Formats: sequence, structure tokens, C-alpha cells
Amino acid sequence: MSPVSRDILWVFSGGFIGCLLRIVVEIQVYDQILTRHNALTVSMFATLIVNMLGALLLGALYALHQRERISLRVWQFAGIGLCGAFTTFSAVMLESFISLRLQLFDLLVIYALGSLVVCTLTAALGYWLVARNSAQGQSQQHAANGFAQHAETDIEGDQESRSNTPQ
Repeated sequence: MSPVSRDILWVFSGGFIGCLLRIVVEIQVYDQILTRHNALTVSMFATLIVNMLGALLLGALYALHQRERISLRVWQFAGIGLCGAFTTFSAVMLESFISLRLQLFDLLVIYALGSLVVCTLTAALGYWLVARNSAQGQSQQHAANGFAQHAETDIEGDQESRSNTPQ
């Protein structure tokens, strides 16, 4: 199999799972709140939840990918494939258009701008959480390494002083 074919297979596999997860989330949202609201607002809410979760995950994956904590294959599978199929900008645009067509201008503004702002912030949150945890992990590792080096120096110093003392 060629490298390009392998790349496509990774993205496709992630996309398949992302698609399934999206349907599961949408079904859960519909089952929980459809009886209390109309189908358009439920659809918007489901899409917003999916896009927020996807943005959070994609932000975290991007931070890991930037720090080379995940391989290119994981990025292709989870970042491009899974998140790409799980989230959808086209659904936001369609639902915004439907709101416009129905002259629900307040809903249009709240939903379209809200989706943009909230999903941008959740992507940043995902990135920040991973970056912060990576930085803490690195500082803990540096501290542990420093402690280990200090301990080695102390042990070596003790051994030298023992060998230099008359017995």
C-alpha cells in the first residue's frame, strides 16, 4: 500500500468513527429535549454540542501534535478524520440559513455568532489544557531530573569523602 493510500485510510477510519459518534450525540440530544422544544432549536443545540466537543478535542490534539506527543497517524485519524467527521460547519450554516429564511433574526445572530465564539473558545480551551498539563509535566520531569542529579552528586561526594578519611 502506498504512503498516500495509508494516509487516506487513517483519515477515513477516523472519519467513520467520528460520523458514528456524531449520530450518537445527536440522538441523545433529540431524545432528551425534543419534547420540550421545536426541531430547529434542538438541531441547533445538538450541532452546537457536537461542534464544542469537537473543537475542544481538536484543540487538545493540535497541542499534542505541535509538541510531537502524538504521531502523524494519530493526528490524521483523530484530528482530521474523527473531528472532521464529528463536527460540521456546514450544519451550522444550514441552520443559520433556515433561521434567516424563517425570519428568526434573533435566533440567527445568537446561534451563528455564539457558535463561532463558543467553539473558538473551546478549541482554545482544549489547546490550553494540554499545553498547561504538558508544561506541568515537563517542569515536574525537570524537577525530578534535578533532584536525581543532586542526589547523585551528594552520593558521589559522600563516597569521595569516605575514601579520603583515614580509617
